[in-house]
Amino acid sequence: MLKLEPRNNDSKNQAIDIFFTSLAQVHLNLAIGIVFSGNGNDGTQGLKAIQEYGGVTFAQDDSAANAGMPQNAITAGVVDFIMAPNQIPEKLSELLLNKAETSVKMSVGDEGVFQEIIQLLRQHSGVDFTYYKQTTIRRRMAMSKSQTLADYLKLLRSDKQAPEILFNDLLIPVTEFFRDTKTFQTIRETVFPIIAKQKSEANAIRIWVAGCSTGEEAYTLAISLYEFLGENLSGTQIQIFASDISELAIAKARIGFYTHAQLGNVGESILKKYFTKQGSGYQINRQIRDLCVFAVHNFLKDPPFAKMDLITCRNVLIYMDSFLQKKSLTTFHYALKPQGSLLLGKSETTAPAEELYIPFEKNEKIYTRKEASGRFVIRPWVIKRCRKVKKKYLPYLKPTLKEVPNCCCLLSLPRPA
Repeated sequence: MLKLEPRNNDSKNQAIDIFFTSLAQVHLNLAIGIVFSGNGNDGTQGLKAIQEYGGVTFAQDDSAANAGMPQNAITAGVVDFIMAPNQIPEKLSELLLNKAETSVKMSVGDEGVFQEIIQLLRQHSGVDFTYYKQTTIRRRMAMSKSQTLADYLKLLRSDKQAPEILFNDLLIPVTEFFRDTKTFQTIRETVFPIIAKQKSEANAIRIWVAGCSTGEEAYTLAISLYEFLGENLSGTQIQIFASDISELAIAKARIGFYTHAQLGNVGESILKKYFTKQGSGYQINRQIRDLCVFAVHNFLKDPPFAKMDLITCRNVLIYMDSFLQKKSLTTFHYALKPQGSLLLGKSETTAPAEELYIPFEKNEKIYTRKEASGRFVIRPWVIKRCRKVKKKYLPYLKPTLKEVPNCCCLLSLPRPA
């Protein structure tokens, strides 16, 4: 169904980007985007969205009469297959047939092979993808022309580049400035006023961007907050913690340099005010960079940040099963201040831990932290490695455990009793 909406006169008419993004948000990993001959860069951001949700992307090769659109997408690195138009139908049939075959429930043998792939990834990256959805691995298997999981496992073992490609594919480092403009407008009109009114602790405002990728969302929040506070900036401390498990993404975020194509959603006034032209792109100004602290961090296992006014975690939970989703939402509940806000992606909800949140702005997936009685979860294996005692944890331990950890290994999260 195609639905007409008023166009923002301040932005370009990127109709294909809008269509592809909507397609991805609705159909997730079933979406397929193809960019043929055409001028300009329309379609590139849309293909990014399709990849982000696990779909497949195509672009026409050098046979395009007008190479602007397909070449821009190829240069941006958001194209899975570069082909002539007459080759695409066969590839589509192959992909759809593969989807049909792999949608059948895995056999016991396949489950064992899948676990071996997860173990290989853990050894390669140090990240455990056990409870991540298998869609991306299946997608990468199809793109490598492997017929079975066993064939793909052989490829991962024989090709040194394959594990790194799969790891980066699982992370899906796709983001952009002011993604979903309405969402940031709602945050500025409803969430920021509440935060500003309730700020305490030496006038500090604390925000955590979990799964920040290359930093666009963290900088967008910094700019939005800067604009919102205006004359009230003086004396207000802003702390934006942005984390991701990809060292490569964090390194790019810290630099804060972006190409013109990456700034498609940034208006001219914001660009002039907060960016400096340098060579082939723009450097975000120090006044904004200094508000953001970027760190390599896995919120599923590392100790979380605390006392946050707002946490954003968009389009990360969709790649996890319900077990990891609940674990993540519980972590965020612990990290938020009372009445703190949580922002999720368009296709995500707090359903796996609905007892911890109440909807604040349902259409924009903004939730408010709800008070919940809980108990501490302590990792038993840590106890064997730590000799220090922290008495305040004793009531939560079994009588047989006399020692409690007091170190960075401890992950103590409140969860429903």
